Amino acid sequence: MSKNRGGVFNFAFKTAKVASDIDNTSVSVGVQEGLYFKGGKAKTLYQEDFSTFSSEKFAVGAESQAIGSISQRIGQGSDFVKTTSGLDPYESFEVKGKYSDSWFGLYWGTITKIIGAIIVLGLIVYLIYRLIKLKFHLTIKSPLIWLILSSLVAAKLVILLVGGFVFLMELFNVSRWSGEFGVVLILLLMLVALVLALTLIFGPAVYLGSKFGVGYGVASVLLTVFLIIILATVSILFLKSLLGTPAVFIDPLISY
Repeated sequence: MSKNRGGVFNFAFKTAKVASDIDNTSVSVGVQEGLYFKGGKAKTLYQEDFSTFSSEKFAVGAESQAIGSISQRIGQGSDFVKTTSGLDPYESFEVKGKYSDSWFGLYWGTITKIIGAIIVLGLIVYLIYRLIKLKFHLTIKSPLIWLILSSLVAAKLVILLVGGFVFLMELFNVSRWSGEFGVVLILLLMLVALVLALTLIFGPAVYLGSKFGVGYGVASVLLTVFLIIILATVSILFLKSLLGTPAVFIDPLISY
């Protein structure tokens, strides 16, 4: 293991190499209580040529079945489990990740990139606004300017709202709270997020419809929904490339 900036540690676990075929194998990783964990990449280390081991397969069939049985029990009660299948003799399975005693230390690089992406997106929106304004000689009082700006702002706020809701669920690990209180809290948060999202989508539409006509109200809803789909797709692809497996707070367990 090596220590990075911010008190972040890397880890890498490899399964044992055996002289038999493995149908399924799992790696279950955990850290001590009080630490935050970020799962990373899982990679199957295949052999280039396993034909030389074929004569040993029949002799170690029982061993393979025993390992497969143990593998099925790995990860019970753990939050981070990686699984692969179809391992040939002397192939192994490797899992990498990071852990730290600070959630911010674990994700500070990702947070910085997200903030930078939001700033860049804001600049792009501003440049689009300036280009449209100059090309069509529009003023700030123009209905088209109001339509474009309100839709862009509403779509961005909806994405930030949904992202903030998911972030809070992960940060406080609400999904693991048991009992009626946990269920009620989750439903309440979902209801609040839904109401705010609908308000952001239909609020500007109602205002534009009453001020400039029903057509602008309908166009506002359609444009906002379209922008939400575009921004959501871009955000998901961007975050997926950065985060991998989300950070979770887990109980003490290390087994493989």
